Amino acid sequence: MLAQLPRIADWSLFAFYDPGSVLKADQLITEGMRPAIDFGFTHGLAALLVARAGFAVLGRTPAAYLTLTAFLEVLMAVALARFAQAMRFNRAATAFLLCALPVAVMACYLTLAHVLEATLLLWAIAEQARGRRRSALAITAACLFVKPSMAYVYGLWLLLWTVWDGRWRDERWAGLWRRLWPAAATAGILAAVSAGVFGWRSLALTIVPLTGMSAYSATRFGFFLGSGLSFWSPLRHSWWYYLSNPAGVWLLMTGLTGWLGLSQIVTLAVSYAGMRRRTVRNAMDRPGAKPEPESKFQNKTLPIPHRRNQTLLSIALMQMAFVLGFYGWSRSWEYYSYLPVLFTAAWLAAPQRSNKAFHAAWSAPRFSKIWGCGRWRPRRVMETLAVILCLLALLSQVKHLEIAISGWRWKVRTRQTGELWAYPSQLAQWRQVGARTAGRPTLVLSNGYVPWLWRNMTMPSSWFPEPGIPTHREMQRVRQQALRSDYVITWNDYGQLDLWNQPAFATVYRRFCRLERGRWLSLWRRR
Repeated sequence: MLAQLPRIADWSLFAFYDPGSVLKADQLITEGMRPAIDFGFTHGLAALLVARAGFAVLGRTPAAYLTLTAFLEVLMAVALARFAQAMRFNRAATAFLLCALPVAVMACYLTLAHVLEATLLLWAIAEQARGRRRSALAITAACLFVKPSMAYVYGLWLLLWTVWDGRWRDERWAGLWRRLWPAAATAGILAAVSAGVFGWRSLALTIVPLTGMSAYSATRFGFFLGSGLSFWSPLRHSWWYYLSNPAGVWLLMTGLTGWLGLSQIVTLAVSYAGMRRRTVRNAMDRPGAKPEPESKFQNKTLPIPHRRNQTLLSIALMQMAFVLGFYGWSRSWEYYSYLPVLFTAAWLAAPQRSNKAFHAAWSAPRFSKIWGCGRWRPRRVMETLAVILCLLALLSQVKHLEIAISGWRWKVRTRQTGELWAYPSQLAQWRQVGARTAGRPTLVLSNGYVPWLWRNMTMPSSWFPEPGIPTHREMQRVRQQALRSDYVITWNDYGQLDLWNQPAFATVYRRFCRLERGRWLSLWRRR
């Protein structure tokens, strides 16, 4: 984060994109507006509660947002360490995890909801790896109130495993409730707090991702559609793009996760078929035996190989759900980038018997002829793959390093950028449009939070004015703001997501003519 500070503490990023929406939401709530009612909101109410608490202490500034992000990423690091310890990482897996950390954990996330979700899911995965599924289910229940998407997939999977284990042990409803009550209590407390602060209607509208699904439909988001294709399609990029950006190593890890995840289903089915209920019953029915704590009881029922397989399968299912259902715009891979990294690292640390099918295929005679060598030993295969993956993970940061060096070299900070970094061309055009408006009422049609404005300028009274997100009353407010303004400033890079060019804004758009179009900004004047 510190090395890439000019890239993440960027004026345009906060003024016109998602990080600024966190500050905008806090401002709208301070003005008395309700999420999902007075303004559209795609995340959970718990993210708003954390943001309000943090801004109350640190102030509503981009620096406060970055501070909260840094604190949560420290917790993510602790969760990664707990996962590595629970999965018994060897040297190859540990080396890969360290090299792939910049891919797994972003220097800065788009919103506070994304970094909160990543923190909670990482802790839940680490708890599952340690055999504490009850704690993992409670953490996942809390994640539902932060970002109601992947938590539903993971929570349902954990719930199915919990019910299956209860049936395997022939437990009654009391035993099942003992495993589920922490998750139920967590969900109940967060629901009561969220409803007490924002109202039950806001809670009902945000606990199910209806607004997010509407936005995805309106913008045609998806991995195999236009926005997703711009990330991975070979028709749009050269070979160097896949080496110097995380795209190449991410695609490779995702392919491994999908392929090996299917093999884990077979492995898990065979493992459970070989388990016998009498092993646990005999251990518990010995004369004079005392009831053991739940963690020890779980360890007897689910030995470490089975916990490992369950955890790997959970990660694989979440990654496939993300690629096939939750992938949004071109950089959506950042939301759950830790999933393929965890799976690949854990697979490198898996015992050789767990990768028996892979080693047999690699050392087959046809592969030996292709590579011109004899059959490889399993350990040599895994070490070679670990070295290749480490090099790809390190190379994937070349582009980010170039951007960071360019930012330190060329970007500037002034009062008119809110002490954020901006390129001189951006600052020059920002000053130019400020001079052209000449003190007349001006609307900066932004999806973010502009940290510094001239007195005649205002931001839209909207959380994220992108197609599919604003509510009806929210759209009415923005239209009225535009009609009361003599000038409107738009950001050119929005493209198809620009609300200014949408049919819903046509009546307002026809009343303005473009006065100036620069590299970054366009200035419109009322006819």
